[in-house]
Amino acid sequence: MANRPPTVGGQAVLEGVMMRSPWRVATAVRDPEGVIRVKARPFVSLTRRVGLLKLPVLRGAVGLFEALRIGMGALSWSGEIAGEEEAGQRGWIDHAVSALVILLAFAAGIGLFMLTPYAVAGLVPRTGNQVVFHLVAGGLRILLLVGYMAAITLLRDIRRVLQYHGAEHKSIFAFESGLPLEPSSACPQSRFHPRCGTSFLLLAAVLTMIGFMALDTLIVSFAGPFRSALHRVLVHLPLLPLVAGAAYEVLR
Repeated sequence: MANRPPTVGGQAVLEGVMMRSPWRVATAVRDPEGVIRVKARPFVSLTRRVGLLKLPVLRGAVGLFEALRIGMGALSWSGEIAGEEEAGQRGWIDHAVSALVILLAFAAGIGLFMLTPYAVAGLVPRTGNQVVFHLVAGGLRILLLVGYMAAITLLRDIRRVLQYHGAEHKSIFAFESGLPLEPSSACPQSRFHPRCGTSFLLLAAVLTMIGFMALDTLIVSFAGPFRSALHRVLVHLPLLPLVAGAAYEVLR
């Protein structure tokens, strides 16, 4: 029986893609002159180096943080190459601003996809029942997520990134099928991949609804109701990596 190819993944960046295998990370970006610039380096996940982190769910949580770190680095480099920034000219102020932007984006995401659904669900009658509460909050979260993804596709720059996103999926399908990594092999493949980040987000939203529904039922039974939507967010926030890990296990 033929050996199964290693699992590969990646993400779209500005004018290119980043691809990651179990042993290496590579980013290819088209510069303003049309030349494809490549940056590659060895990479071994912590889950391969630390035995405890190989456990189900934990490996998914670690993988998520690694993917975010690698992805942000690839995105930053692609911005330099694609002409968004002057390569090599980023000082500590630029890095501080980038970190602040990431923190603000994270806070905005928590506000939109956690605090808002909880606040709205709390206004609906009969949501003292945690099953009803999370059906309302979870349904609203999924609607917000789908609406957000639909809205950003209206931006021209985002549509360009999504084209590379589809190309990444086609390349992965060709690789997993044992086909040559050439345009003629990749183009006929589907641009929708089951391990896509979009699938991950939607699955995580569903698992969040189910998992926190069970958790909150126990909490309310033993400790009483939550004081506010913010209180509920603060209780749930540390558990999000476990939800991400569970979503990873379902998709892998």
